[in-house]
Amino acid sequence: FFSSGIPPPPPPPPPAPVTTIVPYERQRAGAAAPQNDETWSFDQTSALQAAYLAVDPTVDNYWQVIGRAVPGRSAEECFTKYFDNVELPRVHKVRARSRVFPASPERLPPPLL
Repeated sequence: FFSSGIPPPPPPPPPAPVTTIVPYERQRAGAAAPQNDETWSFDQTSALQAAYLAVDPTVDNYWQVIGRAVPGRSAEECFTKYFDNVELPRVHKVRARSRVFPASPERLPPPLL
């Protein structure tokens, strides 16, 4: 390389960083870091369900009220627990319309004279 006047090739790029796949449940707000005590007792789950049904949804600080009704859990933990298993609606792709509709100018009857 040096005798012919051609510079040496550039060094190879560094390897790409390794990405970890995080489950969708952990990506949502409030679930970024696992809690120390992730297991919910039957009494806590029952209290969450009862509070969710009993508290008026229009009340201010709705999840804080529910969190106070569940022993040993915060409002954020109650919110995360309740919405952990909720399926999000599927997004449907809109297809292009390729057919001619009856109201198009090509399909109108000829004008009456």
